[in-house]
Amino acid sequence: MSQRLGGNLLVHGNEDHHVCPVMVSDVPLSFWGGIDEKTGVVIDTTHPLHGQSVEGTILCIPSGRGSSTASQVMLELILNGKAPKALILRDRDGLVSVGALIAQSVFPEATVLDIIQVDDFASVLAMNPKYGKVLSDGSVVLGQESASVETLATTVASTLGPRQIPKVVPTPEEQLMMDQAATNAERRAVECIIRYARILTETPVYVPVEKAHIDGCTYIGPGGLKFVQRLVQDGGQVRIPTTLNSVSTDLRHWAKLGIIPTESQQASRTLAQAYVALGCSERSFTCAPYLLDHPPQLGQQIVWGESNAVVYANTVLGARTEKYADYLDICCAIVGKVPALGVHLEEHRQPKVVLDCTGI
Repeated sequence: MSQRLGGNLLVHGNEDHHVCPVMVSDVPLSFWGGIDEKTGVVIDTTHPLHGQSVEGTILCIPSGRGSSTASQVMLELILNGKAPKALILRDRDGLVSVGALIAQSVFPEATVLDIIQVDDFASVLAMNPKYGKVLSDGSVVLGQESASVETLATTVASTLGPRQIPKVVPTPEEQLMMDQAATNAERRAVECIIRYARILTETPVYVPVEKAHIDGCTYIGPGGLKFVQRLVQDGGQVRIPTTLNSVSTDLRHWAKLGIIPTESQQASRTLAQAYVALGCSERSFTCAPYLLDHPPQLGQQIVWGESNAVVYANTVLGARTEKYADYLDICCAIVGKVPALGVHLEEHRQPKVVLDCTGI
């Protein structure tokens, strides 16, 4: 017996689906450190799906978890042809989705997966399906047998139109952002921010930011390097003071330290240089930007990647930033705006839990 579930299409893939094997878990999965981007195999030894490959599957998990670098891993999975055919989520997970958005924007030749949020994720867990097929409207047919999935999917598909990537109708504010974009890089950055905002809300508004910290300068694979090089080629420049996270090699003393100049080590240096060419500070390269001169101030709106820095900024410093996915962080720094969501807003910064530490 098969069942059709409706879903909110967060990222619309560009390929029609066949019946695929389904992988299901009730445990969120960290893409960074959780999946090998070259093979598609789950390498997190603590995860129930450990050892299995996500390539060509419909992967059903509650959400991603952990690092801002999930978007980098997703992009590399897509470009390496090792990504799932679809990702079914319980939550509207922007961190995981950004890698697919970048693939669509910068690599039109890539096969991009569908990312779908379903409200009734409990039914997916209860069903524990073995096969599934995503339809053109973002709904998904799941079941225990491939033949019954195909039969129901074919019946439903006959009532639907062909697969088309829906166009986003910009708000007046978004249209102004597009009109004011001075370069192709800025236009691409605005487009990515708008599409990201629509994943999280149907009525986005935006807030200016004054500082940025980029987590995406860590080298994961050639896709991330090509993305930043494309921004440089297309005239990208950050609008606000922007620092860089630590990179994958020592930039000054790597030879003295005996580091072998492998392809990835050299690519890491090239990636760092590309971010500097975008106007980012060459005097940063730290995962603790709050220790640099002129840290963010109380109430200041910023856009920071790097998980520990985000927590420190929102608590100790009292600045305001969401945990921004790699690649989205540099887009926001180029545009100088972020969606007015989450802890950027006063109503989402009110404490709900009191910890009594007396006597400890």
